[in-house]
Amino acid sequence: MAYEMLNEADDVIGQLKANIAQFKQNIKQSEAYPLLKSDSAIQCIVFNSNEGAKQAALTLQNAGLDVRAILSPTVPLGTERLRICLHSYNSTDELNLLTTTINNLIHA
Repeated sequence: MAYEMLNEADDVIGQLKANIAQFKQNIKQSEAYPLLKSDSAIQCIVFNSNEGAKQAALTLQNAGLDVRAILSPTVPLGTERLRICLHSYNSTDELNLLTTTINNLIHA
């Protein structure tokens, strides 16, 4: 059934790809907080500490965004990160809020 639905999902797939591109275009790169290389819907920004990742996730959650911290020991010490899952149904306003909030966090 999934394969049958996939044939009809061109619009949804196209919107997801557009959302990924918008996120990557709007996020400001930072050597201190690198965006891991990914062309998938899952994007990660490394915060290098459990506390930094938790604080960043809390800031985003307080802005109304559902972004989670991935902490050590789930990932190696020093590679703690935010895990961002983009969806086809994310609006331009949501993506702008997400990238603006992250940019303010990592370039403060």
